[in-house]
Formats: sequence, C-alpha cells, structure tokens
Amino acid sequence: MLADAPRPFVLLDRVDTPDPESLRAVRGLQNAPFWHIWEAGAQCVALHQRWRCGFARHAFLLGMAQAPTAAGWQLPPDGLCGELRLTARLRQQGDGAALYELEAIFLPEADAGRAARGGWEVRIGLCGYDAQFREDILRPRYEELFRCLCRG
Repeated sequence: MLADAPRPFVLLDRVDTPDPESLRAVRGLQNAPFWHIWEAGAQCVALHQRWRCGFARHAFLLGMAQAPTAAGWQLPPDGLCGELRLTARLRQQGDGAALYELEAIFLPEADAGRAARGGWEVRIGLCGYDAQFREDILRPRYEELFRCLCRG
C-alpha cells in the first residue's frame, strides 16, 4: 500500500501514466474481501474522470453491470492476497456521465500462475462542486491523490 497516499479509504496503490481514453492502476491486496476489487475499479474510473476534466468536477459511481463475483472467479469471498491490475477504458462520454469498460486481473500470491480475470461496465456521474461536494476540500484532495499514485 502506498504510504504517503491521502487517506481515508484509497484502494489504489499506483497509477500508470493516463491518456485521455484509459487509465491503468494497481492494488496490492492483503487479506482483503472480494468487494475491494469492485471498489478499486470504481476508484480507478472516477480518478480517470477527475483527471480528464482537470479536477474541475466531482465524479461519483452511478452503477456497475456484469461485475465479477468471487464464485465466478473461483476465489474466496474474503482473505484475498495478491496483486490486482486494473485497466479502465472510456467507451462513452457525456456532460453528466461516462461509461467505462473495466478489465481486472488478479494475481494470487500463492499461485501467481493462476490469474483470475474479468471485465465489467462502470458508469460514473459528474457534477459541479457545490455546498455538498465542496471544491475547497475535494479538488485539492484528488489532485494530491493523483500525484501520489502516479509516483507510486
């Protein structure tokens, strides 16, 4: 886990150099529940949207479709140990929302040769900052987070 990443609740350890259409991220999992895969994926997609707009808007999860399950990947529902590699690819961009294809590869520590992989859709909403989503708090936090993850 990235030691100097702003907290709380950051489930990404590193971000590769983004481009306007995609972002790759990595997360090391240690005794983590399976839902951390979903949350890390959502954070990856939301971070890409924030970066694309120069951190000028708030991004939030709208929904997921066809998300993998622990049973479908033949993994335990908790206690995951290994490396999660995420690739978020932008499929559609609107003013208030974006649609991504998210690919995840999980490499278990115990058997790195037996990777679990899958893809699903993630929808992210976008809105301007306001009294509830305060720019003076959120924008600097996400800019700092992005800088730290890119150094990861």
